[in-house]
Amino acid sequence: MTPSTPIDTTRAPLDHWRTLVLRTGPARRWRGRDAGLRIAASMIARDRIESPMTAPDAPRLISLIAGAGAGKTTLVSSVADPQHWVVHAVSSADRSVSVFARNVVRRLRLLVPGLSAELWMAIDGSSGAATGTDGVAESLAAAIALDLDAALSRDLVLVLDDLHEIDGSEPAERFVADLCRHAPRHLRLVLASRSPLPFPTARLRLTNEHLELDADDLAFEVAEIAQLLDTTAGDRTTAAAAIHELTGGWPAATALAARAVRRSGVSGLRRGLVDEGLADYLADDVLRSEPDDAVALLEAG
Repeated sequence: MTPSTPIDTTRAPLDHWRTLVLRTGPARRWRGRDAGLRIAASMIARDRIESPMTAPDAPRLISLIAGAGAGKTTLVSSVADPQHWVVHAVSSADRSVSVFARNVVRRLRLLVPGLSAELWMAIDGSSGAATGTDGVAESLAAAIALDLDAALSRDLVLVLDDLHEIDGSEPAERFVADLCRHAPRHLRLVLASRSPLPFPTARLRLTNEHLELDADDLAFEVAEIAQLLDTTAGDRTTAAAAIHELTGGWPAATALAARAVRRSGVSGLRRGLVDEGLADYLADDVLRSEPDDAVALLEAG
């Protein structure tokens, strides 16, 4: 990529950068990506999306559905109250429903130490069962919900981050669906994933019990980007508009673009994104999760 590389603003930002990295190759490895995004998020007041998540009457289910670099984990980190929120980072190990249930309960016990011994026995007993059946997933979810209903006297938020790690595992997906269905009145769930939720939520939406935030909601607005820029950036509104036009507000690229502007000004924005290592981030974190045929299509395009 050179400073004169044209930007196709008619395409979604992530699609544009996916194609760009395949055609230009990586510049250098970008280390500290997550730290950079967390710092950026801490500098921005985002009441428009944070308040609905933390309000006392927040929906029982909140989903954050967007691709890599959209700031899902960063958003959760910025709003999570350690006294009331429990976060489980889902991994491929959770494709086993018994492992998934055990990991969730271990996290819950950090704030709800009074969960029963019977619950642990139910989970241990499921490890040797036919975990491919719907009955095992539902029974484990129902047992967790029943214990929580007895133990909770205040609201608790359970976050399942990186839920896409269980894509294609029907028992694990059913476990999440049943956990949402059986959730007691003091439990709220936040599900963050790169993929759509693997179960229908139309009924919850009709009763205002489901809030879904997608990539458009998570993208930074011009006014929010301006908060990332200090007075050395000159006209912050103009600089913020230039960043937004280039990145579409995609948080991963926006955080890097703001840093590039602080270093080199608006004139060095495009080159600065390469120097900050955006290409490596895309290669490492975005394209790695794409199917082979999709990568081949981008390479051919």
